[in-house]
This record gives sequence, structure tokens and C-alpha cells, in this order.
Amino acid sequence: MRSLREKLTPSVVAMGSAGQLGTRGAFQTPYTGADADFTTRLVDLLTDRDDALLAAYVDDEAAVSYHRLRAELGPV
Repeated sequence: MRSLREKLTPSVVAMGSAGQLGTRGAFQTPYTGADADFTTRLVDLLTDRDDALLAAYVDDEAAVSYHRLRAELGPV
């Protein structure tokens, strides 16, 4: 992630974790809304660029659902 931030933009967030790298059993596990740290990173990333989303979050954190955060990233 650090390399991507340096080359592209500091606005990068990992969408999952990887395991058994370099083996045939390598896998990727997507983060979900149940992961509070991931949700916080999405909020930080997205509200930095979207004043309306920031206002909604400040007004009522619960109103900014995980589904809305993922939708703000673009089509899945």
C-alpha cells in the first residue's frame, strides 16, 4: 500500500487482506462492514473529498452506512 500511495496518490485504502503470499494457496479476503477499522478508513478517505458526505457523517454517523460508503467508491 505504501508503494501505491507513493506512486499514485495518498488516497488509497486496502479492500481486503491477503494470506499465504507466494504460494499456490494464496488468497484474498475482502473487508466487510463488520470490520470497524476498515469502515473508519473508508470514512476518513471519502469524507476528505466529499463535503456532503462529511456533513452527513458529522450530523449522524449512523446515517452513513457501510453500503453508502461502498457506493461512494463507485460500482462494485
